[in-house]
Amino acid sequence: MQLATIKSPTDAALYEGSAILNNIGLSPLTLAALGLLSRLLDSINKSKHAFVQQWWLRIIELIVLVGLILGIVGGVVCQPLHSNIKTMLICYSGCSK
Repeated sequence: MQLATIKSPTDAALYEGSAILNNIGLSPLTLAALGLLSRLLDSINKSKHAFVQQWWLRIIELIVLVGLILGIVGGVVCQPLHSNIKTMLICYSGCSK
């Protein structure tokens, strides 16, 4: 979707869609990695005590899930506010870093 912005750089919907899809793509990967780390931590805790606690991972998973939800809702609701393409580009470039 970011490649489409080369052809029409003034279309704010392309930037919005790209940011939302980026968020939707990375959050489940992060949650999957945290899930695997949680299973590894369970296995380690069976043999000896680990420094990282299980509830730390649950808090991080909750934060990622809330970020996913806010990213989707914020991207969809924020669209009418960005009628100016310069404002949308500033918002997108700040979020993509």
